[in-house]
Amino acid sequence: MEEPSALDLPSVPVYHNYLTSLVAEANVVAMSIDYRLAPEHPLPIAYEDSWAALEWVASHYNGQGPEAWLNDHADFQRVFVSEDSAGANIAHNMAVRAGVEDLEGSEAVRGLFAIRSIQPSLCLKEMDSSSEAVAYEFLPYFRAYRDGRVERLFGTDIVPASIDSQAAVSTKDIIFLPESGVSARLFIPSTINAGQKLPLLVYFHGGAFCFGSPFCAMYHNYLTSLVAEANVVAMSVDYRLAPENPLPIAYEDSWAALKWVASHCNGRGPEPWLNDHADFQRVFVAGDSAGANIAHNMTVRAGVEDLEGVKLLGACLVHPDFVSREGRVSKAWFFACPTTTGSDDPRINPAVDPRLSRLGCSRVVVCVADKDGLRERGWFYYEMLKKSGWGGMVEIVETEGEEHVFHLFNPTCDKAVALLQRLAFFMNQD
Repeated sequence: MEEPSALDLPSVPVYHNYLTSLVAEANVVAMSIDYRLAPEHPLPIAYEDSWAALEWVASHYNGQGPEAWLNDHADFQRVFVSEDSAGANIAHNMAVRAGVEDLEGSEAVRGLFAIRSIQPSLCLKEMDSSSEAVAYEFLPYFRAYRDGRVERLFGTDIVPASIDSQAAVSTKDIIFLPESGVSARLFIPSTINAGQKLPLLVYFHGGAFCFGSPFCAMYHNYLTSLVAEANVVAMSVDYRLAPENPLPIAYEDSWAALKWVASHCNGRGPEPWLNDHADFQRVFVAGDSAGANIAHNMTVRAGVEDLEGVKLLGACLVHPDFVSREGRVSKAWFFACPTTTGSDDPRINPAVDPRLSRLGCSRVVVCVADKDGLRERGWFYYEMLKKSGWGGMVEIVETEGEEHVFHLFNPTCDKAVALLQRLAFFMNQD
């Protein structure tokens, strides 16, 4: 999730959480439009739906509209339109139309509406000067303030674990670093037989090192689907997040997770699911976006440090976050890792890491998306690894016509299912 993608899905928690936070911060009344979507409803239908929404709002200006909240609490002298990505295009077009058409056909109503098309990140500055306290924001997912407060607008929901689930996959939560309370969620096929050994996947979620969780619906559901498809045991790591816990803490937590996994290789570890069912000769790491960066760094470390009986076979890097070909490093990286030296930091730029040729696994798959802003960074990583002298096999898989981590936001689409199946195949091939 390095760059927010244009995902017009108003039903996902991202937009509900973002609007909830914006309303609380700006002290406004808000209306979020569920306009009809293409291709079933091609443009200009979305524009017409959005204009109809403004006309419906205008019907309340005299206090006699159908919605009491607007009648009682909306100030029609201070109306704003705002959105992100494709929605920002809609907001602009609504402002254009409001300049030439009457709302409700009344000059009085038209005069009551002061519609401005503004970027979401400017919305607070227009309405509330306290926004100057913002130190960093990655909307619509995350905001940090200069006084140390942090707002996470994504990944804070929790799906309860379910042991002995009647569904295809059972889950449980464990703490693997008691001294700091760092935890993980385990996944196992519910139909597994006594003594049956399966490949083990250790997964690191994305979120610019600042947000996300194994327990939120998006990652819980994705890992559940992947475990069911691949027939593996999985551990999804809840590493500590920046800025409260700046990098390299997430890397250290993730390495501690792998060491904890390795403590089970003799069948005497603290977790029965791993003792009884994990095949430690078939271990994989995977992650998306920032999590793919973590997965890479774990394979680098595994190449130079012992994992006590664990054979790390492969790494799945989905839409990974690294330096660009030109040496550009994202603002998110500098925010999460304030001690970084920038583009010559091997954690974000594998090209400068002398350990790359000793990567501690035998095969890697890099997944990129055609419309992802990080696409070229994934290709750059793939090319670097091929030239590094590493003796393993690396392949790259590109999904046409899709955005960053599309498979998480739209997991049932054909291309997301195909990507899931490709990762499952990678973990089960000889």
